[in-house]
Amino acid sequence: MRTLMFLVLWGGAYIIGLSLPPAAAGYFWTVTFLGFSAYCAINFARCREVHCLITAPGYFFFGLLGLLKTWALVNVTWDTIWFDALLLTGIAYFVQCSHMCATGSAYLKKREA
Repeated sequence: MRTLMFLVLWGGAYIIGLSLPPAAAGYFWTVTFLGFSAYCAINFARCREVHCLITAPGYFFFGLLGLLKTWALVNVTWDTIWFDALLLTGIAYFVQCSHMCATGSAYLKKREA
């Protein structure tokens, strides 16, 4: 259920950004990716889902890349950033699914102290 809600939020953020002027969309999408990254990092710390181990740093990277794009310091399109983020998300869930098939769990075990 959380994954479905996240995908709806993802799509909503993309659509909202399309309705904004380019610079405003750039800042909005940058904050969106940094927020996704923070959520995944917090989620991984809480429940240790495998995909969050990949998406947290990945979304952080896309947030920083988006900020550099908004400041015109890199030559990349937002379509490329969104596509690559979607690709990263798919890879993260594939890794999680593979981990689940191998171990029976979508979660990493916490280390014993």
